[in-house]
Amino acid sequence: MWATAFASGFSALTALVSELSPEARGTALALNTSFMFAGSLVFTAASAVLLRAGGFPLVGALSAIAALLVLPLTLYLIRERAPGGESMSAAETSLKQERS
Repeated sequence: MWATAFASGFSALTALVSELSPEARGTALALNTSFMFAGSLVFTAASAVLLRAGGFPLVGALSAIAALLVLPLTLYLIRERAPGGESMSAAETSLKQERS
């Protein structure tokens, strides 16, 4: 189940990263892939330690913390290009769509 979620998310994120900076596409994709797999390595090891120490509740807490840390990055740092060429964050895009 984890592999399916990871694969679908990784594909979508890779497509998004390839569109962020066409001038630095190779660098952006290399950094994205490197950090994605480094994060998988670190959090898998941390999950194994937490699983032995306290079971699934601690692993769930680690996952929740990781998700909460990523949320502000997703909402405010990832920018989309509007049709007019204007760059907006996901939060700004949502607000604009609600007002329309």
